[in-house]
Amino acid sequence: MNKVFCEKCKSYYNKNGGGFHNGDYTICEKCGRLLVSRKRAVALRPVERKTPLVLMIGEDSTDMWKLRRAIYDPRTYISDTEVSEIVFGSTGASSVYNKSGEIAELVNLVNPDPEERNVFRWIVKEPPTLIVLLLDCTKTCNLSKYTDFMDNLQRVMYLTRSYYVPLVVVLCNADRMHPSDVKDPRKYSSDKKRAIREVVERYKRYFEKMDFEVEDIIPISTYVKWGYKSSADPSKAVSAEDIILVEDGRYNVDKLRRYIKASVIRLGYRL
Repeated sequence: MNKVFCEKCKSYYNKNGGGFHNGDYTICEKCGRLLVSRKRAVALRPVERKTPLVLMIGEDSTDMWKLRRAIYDPRTYISDTEVSEIVFGSTGASSVYNKSGEIAELVNLVNPDPEERNVFRWIVKEPPTLIVLLLDCTKTCNLSKYTDFMDNLQRVMYLTRSYYVPLVVVLCNADRMHPSDVKDPRKYSSDKKRAIREVVERYKRYFEKMDFEVEDIIPISTYVKWGYKSSADPSKAVSAEDIILVEDGRYNVDKLRRYIKASVIRLGYRL
């Protein structure tokens, strides 16, 4: 099982049944993760269509997973490449979709080697429509390995495909900026907002100094806390209608989602 799952998550999983028990959804009592069943995935499976293909680059696959779940609410979206939210590796692809047919494919690339030619060959075969560089805004990061990788990737893309793939920098964990106990974006203090802006400006100056083209730098929070409605019985089958958001601290995820959706149009595809 994927490392983002705690031991309690794993105990809910029914290997023989191919999914988590108790209907469509289960909330893990230990980590709070909203687990989705295979039955729910089948119900939401759409028809095939051209999709945004997002290459997520960073150093923490858990942050990538949280970002995907913040953008694509698991009550509405599900992944066809995951077996009940199990298969989501550090270099694996995850296609998310809903019953209306809206789809995106996300590919994780953790700590890429700027000189690894096989990775470039793999990416060029099915090139992304958008690159997302995921950084932690509460930490100092060595950006040279990422800029070197993306510089080489853009060069290969231009030589083989004759187009440039837009890059968006996402600064995750904005909710952890001081004061970190404030999770609701509507209640961010002026000091917290200023601290977030300063981090954005610092990265903006860096990329400008490096003459590196960046579409946008977006501070984001992926914090959510799930719960059951009072009328729901977690020991029995649970549906999307039984799930509620106890706390919704998501910040700027809609902005990134719009970039993902627009990336297909920019490269000449149709949604």
